[in-house]
Amino acid sequence: MRSRRTCPWSILSAALATLIIAGCAATQKTVQETPQQTYVREMGRTCDLLDPRYRLEQVAPDGRYWILTPGWGAGDSGSVNYFACMNEQFRAHPFGEWLKAQKREPS
Repeated sequence: MRSRRTCPWSILSAALATLIIAGCAATQKTVQETPQQTYVREMGRTCDLLDPRYRLEQVAPDGRYWILTPGWGAGDSGSVNYFACMNEQFRAHPFGEWLKAQKREPS
């Protein structure tokens, strides 16, 4: 008697769903990102290089941001240094000047 090979449909459907969701999330990020989000992400690139354990994780449409920290991170020196770096970047490159250089309108 011949054995039938069955395709693991649950694995394939889960993988396809993951790809679709990831694609939608990436499209939404690039299409709907506000100038404030883009600005904060650009400022965060420099600070992401300080310590690989700390990086910009999420930016809200109004420019508020969260960082990824190892462990609790609320008052440790790494997160304090990251926020200090971000404040330094914001002072060195004010949003209004950055916006003019990008030739974009505020939202």
